[in-house]
Amino acid sequence: VLSVYQEVKSAEELANLCGYGIYTFQRTFKKEFGIPVYQCLIQKQVENIKYRLFQTNLPLIEIMDEFNFSSPQNFTHFCKKYLGDTPKSIRQKFTDSNK
Repeated sequence: VLSVYQEVKSAEELANLCGYGIYTFQRTFKKEFGIPVYQCLIQKQVENIKYRLFQTNLPLIEIMDEFNFSSPQNFTHFCKKYLGDTPKSIRQKFTDSNK
């Protein structure tokens, strides 16, 4: 699971890569990791986006493309929901705090 989760866009893809049907996989995953598959995928995506915003100088559009967001608005909405602010503001706050 941990070696392929970044390559997938859904729990169904992850289940297929691991050789399970979706329902068996969801049940097994939750038993093993203590959280639903979808929540884990979101958490990992949040961690990776946060890293890209903090540790790289990649343009926001490249980060957005890397994580397959369909528009800047969707990327901004995701960041507000899971990171508490817009991507630009998150990056700026991090930059300001490290001066």
